[in-house]
Amino acid sequence: MAIALWASTPAASAEPPGRELVRRGFELNFAGDFAAADVVWAELRAADPNHPAASVLPITTLFWRQMFDESDVRFDGAIELLSKRAIELSTARLARDETDAMAHLYLGQALVHQARLEGVRDRFLSAGSRGEEARGHLERALELDPQLVDAKHPLGMYYYYASALPGVLKWFRWLWFVPSGDGPTGLRYVREVAESSAVYSLPAQFILSNIYAYYEPDGAEQALEIIARLQQRFPLNALIHFEYVHQLLRAARYEEAIAQARALEMHPGTLPRHTSQRHMATIWRARAELRLQQPERAWNTLAAIDPADPALPNWGEAWVTLVRAHTLDALGERGAAIELYQHVLDQRGVKRSERARELALRGAEFPFDPARAPQLR
Repeated sequence: MAIALWASTPAASAEPPGRELVRRGFELNFAGDFAAADVVWAELRAADPNHPAASVLPITTLFWRQMFDESDVRFDGAIELLSKRAIELSTARLARDETDAMAHLYLGQALVHQARLEGVRDRFLSAGSRGEEARGHLERALELDPQLVDAKHPLGMYYYYASALPGVLKWFRWLWFVPSGDGPTGLRYVREVAESSAVYSLPAQFILSNIYAYYEPDGAEQALEIIARLQQRFPLNALIHFEYVHQLLRAARYEEAIAQARALEMHPGTLPRHTSQRHMATIWRARAELRLQQPERAWNTLAAIDPADPALPNWGEAWVTLVRAHTLDALGERGAAIELYQHVLDQRGVKRSERARELALRGAEFPFDPARAPQLR
């Protein structure tokens, strides 16, 4: 049975069944119930196994599973397989009708998913090649159907993040497959989808909070407002809750960060990722306590976490070690702090955290001062 997905301007009273399924799947992603989202995608696939959406959309749930620890490669194979299948199905549709805007959208989405995975694995040139191909199809989808607002989500993401590529890639601008991006247009597109009733509104809101938090110089307040709203709406999504704690910490709202970290530490989830997120909430609580100039309290908080605990994400050991080093500095134990900073700097492979390493380099040179406000960028 063929399904109707994403009519450009669906009437609220007559939303196609496929569109309703997609909206429900995204809601479940944000609720943190990934197993239930899998059931929705299976229902979509059963309704029309040859529709490219049935292969593209399950990847969104796989990325949610991977997001907290991107060094986790367990989902790479499934992401690659589903992307390849979606590309094949979309390409077949375009062979029959090159003016099929939806086929361009699905093909562009599948290529964006491939580009994201390539980028996460530090295969930047391959990511650029796939990304540029994706951009062409997404732009074509909008050219064919200017009312296809959902296409502006992956396209806006691509425009924006391509404009913020690692500096080394800027030397390769002469290669056609290394994107130059368009930050202002990308931000405008993502914001437009986030503020609309489009199917991709929720994912766009989450991406918009990320853009404001980490890339826009004056975006911290807007980022916190968005993530707070999402956390209130989806209180059982531990990843969103952790991001809320992080944004409160960056905004120097330390008492609120401690309260929210404690709430996250009580998360009822029983999966390994829930344990991992609870542990990291404890570490972030210690960071807030340290900023309140309570190093003894922070040290006692950190005592509950073993840096070698396999329940931590791969990047967790570097962070618990770094925060212990900061705490020792605050307690006047400079020699012991330097030893821990060096341990962070010695981390290799999946255990390495670039942000923790940056702070460890700074701490090795200058003693950590909890009274000094952290830089938000």
